[in-house]
Amino acid sequence: MIRRNAKWKPNGTIDRKPVLWSMPSMGVGVFTIVVFSGLILCSNIVYMHRRYTVSSTVANHSYWKGLETERGRSHPTLLRKLWTQGGNDQEQVTNNSRSSPPKQEIRTSEEQLKETNQKQGKHTDASDVIQQNTKDSGLDQRQETHQKELKQTEQQANRATQETHQKELKQTEQQPNRAMQEQKQDKEKDGNKSTSAHPIKVVASLPLCPASPPKLIGKLFVNLTTKVNLDDVVKNNPGLMPGGLYRPPDCQPRDKVAVVIPFRDREEHLRIFLHYMIPIFQRQLLQFKIYLIEQAGNCSFNRGMLINVGVLEAAKDSDWQCFCLHDVDLILEDDRNLYTCPEKPKHMSVAVDKFGYRLFSPSLFGGITIFTREQFWKINGFSNSYWGWGGEDDDLYKRVRNAGMVITRPDTKLARYKMIRGIHHTAAKENPHRFSLLAAAAKRIDTDGLRTTSYVVMSQQQHYLYTKITVGLRGHVNC
Repeated sequence: MIRRNAKWKPNGTIDRKPVLWSMPSMGVGVFTIVVFSGLILCSNIVYMHRRYTVSSTVANHSYWKGLETERGRSHPTLLRKLWTQGGNDQEQVTNNSRSSPPKQEIRTSEEQLKETNQKQGKHTDASDVIQQNTKDSGLDQRQETHQKELKQTEQQANRATQETHQKELKQTEQQPNRAMQEQKQDKEKDGNKSTSAHPIKVVASLPLCPASPPKLIGKLFVNLTTKVNLDDVVKNNPGLMPGGLYRPPDCQPRDKVAVVIPFRDREEHLRIFLHYMIPIFQRQLLQFKIYLIEQAGNCSFNRGMLINVGVLEAAKDSDWQCFCLHDVDLILEDDRNLYTCPEKPKHMSVAVDKFGYRLFSPSLFGGITIFTREQFWKINGFSNSYWGWGGEDDDLYKRVRNAGMVITRPDTKLARYKMIRGIHHTAAKENPHRFSLLAAAAKRIDTDGLRTTSYVVMSQQQHYLYTKITVGLRGHVNC
């Protein structure tokens, strides 16, 4: 900087010379200017920092927001209070807000109305309070009605789902009952008619088996001298199920037949029978199962009572339509002699080689017979009184005739059988009382028969080819 230093000269004039400031004085001035500007800048920074922290604290703190903020904007009085307080107070407020925020005061609608009126400079009357309360109550009532409507709709939906579920359960329960009722109605309509004349109901997946099976061979060659191995019989009949049960795989069977065989000490006869007869039953498209009823103990052989036991046990096992009562030593020579359920009691073994392939007596009713369930129950089955050989077939013939039934027989050209002979087995002793029993046969039909059969099942074995049931018979003096 330049200053002018004025001095009086001796001649009375003023000497005006430009003189520069000294360098020390100039440095002091610059230093003072810088210090003052720095102080001003720091004060501004501190001011802005405090203002920012205060505004953020007010905005984030729920308590101050509830009391001193309105519509998200900071209240100026709060800013002044916080500005006057020190930094330690601000830190305490922020720390308290993070750790444990103070509880909000619950204000009623009347207090809120008074505060808003005071801010706006209005006077609060009782009418204003009443109107505000009515508005609040109206909103509450609307919310309550809305909630009630929601609950009602939910309850109605739950009721509808429950009703549909109950209806579905009732329908599923009624389906088997309807099927049973339809079966009963069919049986009542059919009466004593066979199921071949009135076939059983067909499952939609499989057609009904043809009335004349297409795989029948006709005349068969039966060689009773060859030995039979049961393992080979099992291999040759893969379609059987455990217990000797068979169903045609490609169609619904017209006839369900239980084959009942009275048995004791005839193992070789049984192997030959299974070797020849199981394929015949399969070709005839029958649903069948072989029940081997073996008599235990040393009492005399009672064929009629064993057949009654077999029918009762087979009836427990399944709902068979008819029962084939078959001796184990008779082998069919022509598979066109069908083992179907007949309309009337049927005598199958008409022509046996032992008797020259002829029926030597019209009252002959032994060997192989077929009854429907209703027919066998009507005659009360076999008599249980024939212990030993002979008499039970003739007694059965009298029961059938006494019930007013007619016996049917196939043609002798088809109903040809071979009897297994030449194989050692313990033959049954003749019954010495058979003739006296036959004389009073008609009187014992209701008191001696299927309904009075007494026995004990000692064992039951499920073989692949048959079901063997060993029983102990009751009713004999020595048994």
